[in-house]
Amino acid sequence: MTVQSRDNAKPQFWMFIPTENEDCYYIKNTATGRYIGTCNLTPSSESKIHTSTSPVEYYVKQTSATSGEIANCYYFSSTDCENYSSENAGPRALNKDGASDYVITWQAGTSRVGSYWKLIETEDLYEVRPFDGCEGVGKIGTSYNMETVGGKNLTIVEGALALAAPD
Repeated sequence: MTVQSRDNAKPQFWMFIPTENEDCYYIKNTATGRYIGTCNLTPSSESKIHTSTSPVEYYVKQTSATSGEIANCYYFSSTDCENYSSENAGPRALNKDGASDYVITWQAGTSRVGSYWKLIETEDLYEVRPFDGCEGVGKIGTSYNMETVGGKNLTIVEGALALAAPD
Protein backbone atom coordinates (compact mmCIF):
# COMPACT_ATOMS: atom_id res chain seq x y z
CA MET A 1 0.00 0.00 0.00
CA THR A 2 1.16 3.52 -0.74
CA VAL A 3 0.06 7.03 0.19
CA GLN A 4 -0.37 9.33 -2.79
CA SER A 5 -2.23 12.46 -3.78
CA ARG A 6 -5.89 11.87 -4.46
CA ASP A 7 -6.46 10.53 -7.98
CA ASN A 8 -9.88 9.14 -8.88
CA ALA A 9 -8.24 6.85 -11.46
CA LYS A 10 -6.42 4.98 -8.66
CA PRO A 11 -8.14 2.56 -6.26
CA GLN A 12 -7.86 4.86 -3.22
CA PHE A 13 -11.37 4.59 -1.77
CA TRP A 14 -12.00 2.42 1.29
CA MET A 15 -15.12 1.02 2.94
CA PHE A 16 -15.23 0.52 6.71
CA ILE A 17 -17.26 -2.60 7.51
CA PRO A 18 -18.19 -2.80 11.20
CA THR A 19 -17.43 -6.06 13.01
CA GLU A 20 -19.18 -7.31 16.14
CA ASN A 21 -16.50 -5.58 18.28
CA GLU A 22 -16.72 -1.94 19.33
CA ASP A 23 -14.58 0.47 17.24
CA CYS A 24 -13.50 -2.43 15.01
CA TYR A 25 -13.79 -2.68 11.23
CA TYR A 26 -12.68 -4.60 8.19
CA ILE A 27 -11.23 -2.02 5.78
CA LYS A 28 -11.98 -2.97 2.19
CA ASN A 29 -10.80 -1.27 -1.01
CA THR A 30 -13.89 -0.46 -3.07
CA ALA A 31 -12.15 -1.01 -6.44
CA THR A 32 -10.11 -4.16 -5.80
CA GLY A 33 -12.27 -5.84 -3.14
CA ARG A 34 -9.11 -6.49 -1.09
CA TYR A 35 -8.68 -5.71 2.62
CA ILE A 36 -5.88 -3.94 4.49
CA GLY A 37 -3.64 -6.73 5.78
CA THR A 38 -2.27 -7.08 9.29
CA CYS A 39 0.05 -4.48 10.81
CA ASN A 40 1.36 -7.02 13.32
CA LEU A 41 4.88 -6.76 11.90
CA THR A 42 8.14 -5.58 13.42
CA PRO A 43 8.04 -1.76 13.19
CA SER A 44 10.49 -0.65 10.49
CA SER A 45 10.59 0.81 6.99
CA GLU A 46 10.75 -2.82 5.76
CA SER A 47 7.35 -3.67 7.32
CA LYS A 48 5.32 -2.67 4.27
CA ILE A 49 1.58 -3.24 4.61
CA HIS A 50 -0.05 -5.37 1.94
CA THR A 51 -3.66 -5.96 1.03
CA SER A 52 -5.28 -9.36 1.42
CA THR A 53 -8.23 -11.32 0.09
CA SER A 54 -9.10 -12.20 3.70
CA PRO A 55 -10.47 -9.52 6.02
CA VAL A 56 -8.30 -8.39 8.94
CA GLU A 57 -10.04 -6.71 11.86
CA TYR A 58 -8.78 -3.21 12.66
CA TYR A 59 -9.33 -1.13 15.76
CA VAL A 60 -9.95 2.44 14.59
CA LYS A 61 -9.86 5.04 17.33
CA GLN A 62 -9.63 8.80 17.52
CA THR A 63 -6.49 10.03 19.27
CA SER A 64 -6.68 11.31 22.81
CA ALA A 65 -4.57 14.33 21.72
CA THR A 66 -6.66 17.49 21.80
CA SER A 67 -4.21 19.86 20.09
CA GLY A 68 -1.47 19.81 17.47
CA GLU A 69 -1.46 18.26 14.03
CA ILE A 70 -2.96 14.92 15.11
CA ALA A 71 -5.98 16.34 16.97
CA ASN A 72 -9.18 14.79 15.57
CA CYS A 73 -7.17 12.13 13.71
CA TYR A 74 -7.36 8.34 14.07
CA TYR A 75 -4.94 5.47 14.49
CA PHE A 76 -5.49 2.04 12.93
CA SER A 77 -4.18 -1.09 14.67
CA SER A 78 -5.05 -4.64 13.63
CA THR A 79 -6.57 -6.53 16.53
CA ASP A 80 -3.88 -9.22 16.34
CA CYS A 81 -1.41 -6.63 17.73
CA GLU A 82 -0.60 -6.46 21.42
CA ASN A 83 -2.25 -3.49 23.19
CA TYR A 84 -4.12 -2.54 19.98
CA SER A 85 -6.77 -0.64 21.97
CA SER A 86 -4.36 1.27 24.23
CA GLU A 87 -2.92 4.31 22.46
CA ASN A 88 -0.70 5.11 25.47
CA ALA A 89 0.92 1.65 25.24
CA GLY A 90 2.20 2.42 21.71
CA PRO A 91 0.45 -0.33 19.73
CA ARG A 92 1.64 -1.27 16.26
CA ALA A 93 -0.37 0.70 13.73
CA LEU A 94 -0.52 1.85 10.13
CA ASN A 95 2.07 4.55 9.48
CA LYS A 96 3.12 6.61 6.47
CA ASP A 97 6.83 5.85 5.99
CA GLY A 98 8.69 9.16 6.18
CA ALA A 99 11.31 8.05 3.62
CA SER A 100 8.86 6.78 0.97
CA ASP A 101 5.19 6.64 0.00
CA TYR A 102 4.71 3.19 1.55
CA VAL A 103 2.36 2.42 4.41
CA ILE A 104 4.33 0.52 7.06
CA THR A 105 3.96 -0.70 10.63
CA TRP A 106 5.10 1.69 13.34
CA GLN A 107 4.03 2.31 16.90
CA ALA A 108 1.17 4.73 17.47
CA GLY A 109 1.43 7.29 20.24
CA THR A 110 0.61 10.96 20.47
CA SER A 111 4.25 11.89 19.73
CA ARG A 112 4.30 9.77 16.53
CA VAL A 113 2.52 11.93 13.96
CA GLY A 114 2.90 9.54 10.99
CA SER A 115 0.62 6.97 12.60
CA TYR A 116 -2.45 9.20 12.54
CA TRP A 117 -4.92 9.62 9.71
CA LYS A 118 -7.76 11.96 8.82
CA LEU A 119 -10.94 10.20 7.79
CA ILE A 120 -12.96 11.92 5.09
CA GLU A 121 -16.36 10.48 4.32
CA THR A 122 -17.06 10.64 0.60
CA GLU A 123 -18.87 8.83 -2.15
CA ASP A 124 -16.86 6.28 -4.13
CA LEU A 125 -15.45 8.40 -6.95
CA TYR A 126 -13.20 5.73 -8.49
CA GLU A 127 -13.07 6.08 -12.29
CA VAL A 128 -12.21 2.91 -14.17
CA ARG A 129 -9.73 3.74 -16.92
CA PRO A 130 -8.87 0.37 -18.46
CA PHE A 131 -6.87 1.60 -21.44
CA ASP A 132 -3.73 3.63 -21.95
CA GLY A 133 -3.84 5.89 -24.99
CA CYS A 134 -1.09 6.10 -27.57
CA GLU A 135 0.12 9.17 -29.42
CA GLY A 136 -0.80 8.19 -32.96
CA VAL A 137 -2.98 5.90 -35.02
CA GLY A 138 -1.16 2.71 -35.88
CA LYS A 139 1.26 3.00 -32.97
CA ILE A 140 0.92 0.57 -30.09
CA GLY A 141 1.02 2.27 -26.70
CA THR A 142 -0.04 -0.76 -24.68
CA SER A 143 -1.15 -4.21 -25.82
CA TYR A 144 -4.24 -5.81 -24.23
CA ASN A 145 -5.78 -9.27 -24.33
CA MET A 146 -9.52 -8.84 -23.81
CA GLU A 147 -11.38 -11.85 -22.49
CA THR A 148 -15.08 -12.36 -21.76
CA VAL A 149 -16.22 -13.85 -18.47
CA GLY A 150 -16.92 -17.02 -20.48
CA GLY A 151 -13.25 -17.29 -21.53
CA LYS A 152 -13.53 -16.14 -25.16
CA ASN A 153 -11.06 -13.61 -26.56
CA LEU A 154 -11.89 -10.50 -28.55
CA THR A 155 -10.23 -10.72 -31.95
CA ILE A 156 -10.52 -9.42 -35.51
CA VAL A 157 -11.75 -11.77 -38.23
CA GLU A 158 -11.91 -10.45 -41.81
CA GLY A 159 -11.80 -6.86 -40.56
CA ALA A 160 -14.61 -7.28 -38.00
CA LEU A 161 -14.57 -7.80 -34.25
CA ALA A 162 -15.35 -11.38 -33.21
CA LEU A 163 -15.13 -13.69 -30.21
CA ALA A 164 -12.89 -16.73 -30.46
CA ALA A 165 -11.46 -19.46 -28.29
CA PRO A 166 -8.10 -18.42 -26.82
CA ASP A 167 -5.04 -19.59 -28.75
